[in-house]
Amino acid sequence: MGNRYARALVFLALLWAAALEEAACGPGQPGAAVEPPVGAPSPDAAETGPLCTHPLFCWEQPVPQGNDLLAVHATNRGEVWAVGTFGTILRHNGRGWTAWPSGTRATLRGVWDAGREAWAVGDEGTVLRFDGTAWSVVPSGTTVDLHAVHGARDAVLAVGERGTILRLRAGSVEPIGSGTVEDLFAVWGDAQQVLAAGARGTIVRSQGGGFTRVSSGTVRDLHALWGRSASEIFAAGASGTLLRYDGRVWSQEVVGTGADLVALWGTAGELYALGVGGLLLSVRGTATRMEHLGRNLRAVGGTPAGGAVAVGDRGEIFRWDGNRWSAEHRSITAARLLGGWDGGAGHVWAVGPVGEALHHDGASWRRVPLPPQAAPVAVWGSGPADLWAVGNGVFHFDGQSWQAVPAPEAQLYGVWGSGPRNVWAVGSRGALLHYDGVSWRPMPLPQSVRRDLTLASVAGSGPSDVWAVGEAGTILHHDGSAWQAVPAPAEAQGAFLTAVWAADAAHAWIVAANGMLLRHEGGRWSALPQSAPLSGLRALWGSGPSDVWAVGQGVLLHHDGQRWISLPPVGDMALNAVFGSGATMVRLLGDRGTILRLRR
Repeated sequence: MGNRYARALVFLALLWAAALEEAACGPGQPGAAVEPPVGAPSPDAAETGPLCTHPLFCWEQPVPQGNDLLAVHATNRGEVWAVGTFGTILRHNGRGWTAWPSGTRATLRGVWDAGREAWAVGDEGTVLRFDGTAWSVVPSGTTVDLHAVHGARDAVLAVGERGTILRLRAGSVEPIGSGTVEDLFAVWGDAQQVLAAGARGTIVRSQGGGFTRVSSGTVRDLHALWGRSASEIFAAGASGTLLRYDGRVWSQEVVGTGADLVALWGTAGELYALGVGGLLLSVRGTATRMEHLGRNLRAVGGTPAGGAVAVGDRGEIFRWDGNRWSAEHRSITAARLLGGWDGGAGHVWAVGPVGEALHHDGASWRRVPLPPQAAPVAVWGSGPADLWAVGNGVFHFDGQSWQAVPAPEAQLYGVWGSGPRNVWAVGSRGALLHYDGVSWRPMPLPQSVRRDLTLASVAGSGPSDVWAVGEAGTILHHDGSAWQAVPAPAEAQGAFLTAVWAADAAHAWIVAANGMLLRHEGGRWSALPQSAPLSGLRALWGSGPSDVWAVGQGVLLHHDGQRWISLPPVGDMALNAVFGSGATMVRLLGDRGTILRLRR
């Protein structure tokens, strides 16, 4: 374990432990998530490749990161700020993207660089200020969601739900009357005026005094504002709504699409509107052109010189250089990833049920072809030339290619082995298969176990210590000779047990879909008391009894040998697998092609 990693993990563990003690969480009980300390970006954050937007994990796919980006602002200095879900803040300095600690896990929906300082706003009244060194939370006095922020005239203004308008200053936030109770989604202004737009066609304007409502000519929601001058301003919104203001009245533009428009930006001669589904609408005079970028872009921002950046879901980033749009993000897949295996020395695999088999050779991830119609959900190997993947069948990798292997027909969910001649797979309707080095064959279940039950996971510490778990609190153990049913704790009877992992014959863990954690010690299973509600636990892995990880839907837990600690989630996607080859080499897999690696 590297010194930097060791110091960081110990420091964070001490903070989490202190917070857990303060919350009166007893030993061995998972506590509420504790926010890590906030400071300047670490050296890792200066990389132009994968970014570390979490205190412990960095993105391997997609890159530079995979949290949704919802707002962007480009400055005349060549810098770009982008913000999004889970408090994500990124900055591009002209050379590469860096991740900045925000001090919040709230969704951020607006960002503005005012020169000497920058501002970001988001859900539940979140207001952040950047002083040139670090971001800090500024009390806003409100809990409504804030949707946008913009600097105009002599102030920086934020707008949000229920007609909220706030004036942001270095040490204070001041509410301003808006003249409406409608939700406001956009704000724009120049030296002469400030406008805000929102639900049901609402537009309010200030020319130095208070805000008053003006007629927009539409009742559709307006999501974006942008202008070239006081007499050429645009508003965009639902169902392809595009309005133009000529200094006197708002008029409807014909754009040829019914898609919702969510963002605007333009140059002296061309207007760009982003729509749902990655639509990019270009308007030059009366001519319009449509193309599609990415999956679902949310915001666009640029400079008068013509350069622009568009951002969106899964961290997608596109840059306009004045001639064409090009992607700055890379994503090998957008599919769900459910199973992983790490053999060390550049032999790492991830699989998913839409025919995905991904291999990391120590430098990068790449796709490897699978047999047609293969849909693997779990993978295990005895070595780099002996891997098994299961799902709608059984598949083997011999170091060169994946091939389908004859096996009893079953939908399989888990695979594990103690060696090349002792491999187990489990699945639906009580499927319990064994490979002896020659062929796969079904094995009988204990008489007391229902034959229609689903077994979800299998793992062990050796050939005479193998566990299998599944629905209705089913726990099975193989001692090297036969499978036996093991009583589940009373609290777990009826629960769907989703994963099992064994450190050795004396220490094993089980997680359940309802968030329950079970521990095997002293020859019996016990349910762990919980001080905070958990749900959706899906996977479990560890490097030893004092280093165990559990993941699920919005859940990331770590066990240090004494207690389970609830860590901040890494994003808004479900985590489906955790695996590794040692304490400092741990990866997480999730929905939308998510692959994260423990910081080293």
